[in-house]
Amino acid sequence: MKLKLCARKDYVVNARPGWIPPHNGHVPRINRARPTKTEAGFAEPALSEPFECELDSKVGRYVLKLFSRRDAKKDPPLWPADQATATALGTKYTPIEFKNGEWIEAKKKPAPPVREGDR
Repeated sequence: MKLKLCARKDYVVNARPGWIPPHNGHVPRINRARPTKTEAGFAEPALSEPFECELDSKVGRYVLKLFSRRDAKKDPPLWPADQATATALGTKYTPIEFKNGEWIEAKKKPAPPVREGDR
């Protein structure tokens, strides 16, 4: 099964668990771009396309382990991009959207106003 994952704003999850980069090397992150210089220092913006990996891969097993932690049920380190991924990871699916370089929880659209003649 293929997992589809999106970065959460305040979390950085390694895409190669246990891998040590060479001196001054870049550590690949799940659904994050390479670090870029900003006015405030460096940033690793989220990518607009979900990260994909097989559940039965080293990264997939690592993600499953992250989601098996007790605190991950309330505050997961990544957003499942679809219902199938959320089910495989044993967490609740939350609709998300890509906005201003980050994945955020999608706001529910307000119900249309009821017109006087529709009552």
